[in-house]
Amino acid sequence: MQFPRRTVVIFSHLNRVFKGRRVILAESVAGFSSINHSNMSNKTLPSWKQPEGHGELKIFNSLTREKNVFVPQQGRRVTWYGCGPTVYDASHMGHARSYITFDILRRILQSYFNYDVFYVMNITDIDDKIINRARRNHLLEKYKEKQN
Repeated sequence: MQFPRRTVVIFSHLNRVFKGRRVILAESVAGFSSINHSNMSNKTLPSWKQPEGHGELKIFNSLTREKNVFVPQQGRRVTWYGCGPTVYDASHMGHARSYITFDILRRILQSYFNYDVFYVMNITDIDDKIINRARRNHLLEKYKEKQN
């Protein structure tokens, strides 16, 4: 389904402010809601204040079982390596969870704590599992038959 250029799709139970404009939800035939803000008056968000008592980032240290203040080794620069999914079958929601969780944490570090985050995630390709599945499914034989 194609939506007009100035329309954003969200779920119908949410009310949002989009780019400083108040939005109205309207049901679409796809079961989603579309937000059309072309005729809305400009509204601004109220100013945001940092909650008191939350000025530093603490991280749980599983070795000491304590919360420690997070102190980057290079000033405001944070380098972060995250283990990504191990790909040996079809994608599923578990794969999406790791992407979304780490992206939210990265955004908090950047936007809320003003860190310069360099984030890397690997994607592990397990050759043995893929090769074994190909053998079980006789893919080499099927490939050779198609080629002849």
